[in-house]
Amino acid sequence: RSQRTSAATLYHQAVSAADKANKKSLLEKITRDYGDTAYGALALMHLAQVDSKHAETHLQTLINHPAAMPEWIWQARLDLAEIYLQRGDAQAARSILQAPVGKRYEQLRHYLLALSAGDASEKTAHLQQALDAVSTDADLKRKIEMMLAETRAAAGASGSQ
Repeated sequence: RSQRTSAATLYHQAVSAADKANKKSLLEKITRDYGDTAYGALALMHLAQVDSKHAETHLQTLINHPAAMPEWIWQARLDLAEIYLQRGDAQAARSILQAPVGKRYEQLRHYLLALSAGDASEKTAHLQQALDAVSTDADLKRKIEMMLAETRAAAGASGSQ
């Protein structure tokens, strides 16, 4: 009980910290001192945001963390796929996106799969699946609709030539 209280207090201090360096230091202390707790898993999620240099490591550790909730793991996989896509490693992104996620995460998963697609038909299929999935982000839905329209228009233009 004492350990949970200490971890909770430190976690609250970390997420409330305005200074990025202080926030990072507090989050690292949580992972070091309370790493096997749910607060350790939460700290990893925040560390990935404030320590972009080591974000991949933090997310991989979170994915394998024994106290991580499924939703945290799903989000970590999606965030990791985005990192891979930013690096231009579509194969690594596709690999981490193969496992299904919860319904509220499927739209982003299929959108990222579309971004990593090897060809136009695969991209179109994933964009349509993203559009058909539960939408929790209106901006993402508009982006998917625009990308799907552009992909279909490009396919139609190339098919008519």
